[in-house]
Amino acid sequence: MVQSKTLRPDWLPAVALSAALAAAMLAWNPQVGDLAAQVFRAELFRHAGLSIWNGSWYGGHYTLTYSVLFPPLAALLADENSSVGRALELCVVTASLPARLVERLVDRALGSGHVSLVLVDSTSFASTEPTPRPELLRLQAAGVALVVVRAGDDLGGRLGDVRMAEAARA
Repeated sequence: MVQSKTLRPDWLPAVALSAALAAAMLAWNPQVGDLAAQVFRAELFRHAGLSIWNGSWYGGHYTLTYSVLFPPLAALLADENSSVGRALELCVVTASLPARLVERLVDRALGSGHVSLVLVDSTSFASTEPTPRPELLRLQAAGVALVVVRAGDDLGGRLGDVRMAEAARA
C-alpha cells in the first residue's frame, strides 16, 4: 500500500517564520533611527542653515525638536570640498580593489585630499602566489599612501610604512 504524504507547501515554514518575527517586532517596538530623515536634515542644514521650521518633510516639523548638533556636524563632514572634508584623512582598509574604488581614491588624492589605503592581500592567506596589481602603481603615482598586508606580516611594522610614506610626501 502506498502511503500518502500530507500536503504542506514548501513556502509555509518561511511564511510562518516571517509572521513570528513580525509579531515579535511589533511586541518589542524598538525605537529605530530614520536614516532618510537624518540625511534630509543634514542636507537641509547645508542649504538653509539653522532653521526653526521646515515644511518639506511630511507636512512640516520643528527642526529644533530633533538634534541641534547632528545636522551641522553631518553637513560639515559629508562635504569633501569643505575645509574640514579636505583636512580629514580617508583611510580605506579592504581585501578587494574594484576599479570604481581606485577611481574614487585617485580623484580624492589628486583633488588635494589625503588618502591612505591598506590592502589585505587575500591570495596570500590561501598560500598562493600574489597576483600582479597594476592599479597599485596608479594609486602610488597619484600620491596615495599604500600598504599591502600579506599573511605572516607584522601588522604594526607594515602600518608604520604608511607614516613613513606620509612623511616623505609632506
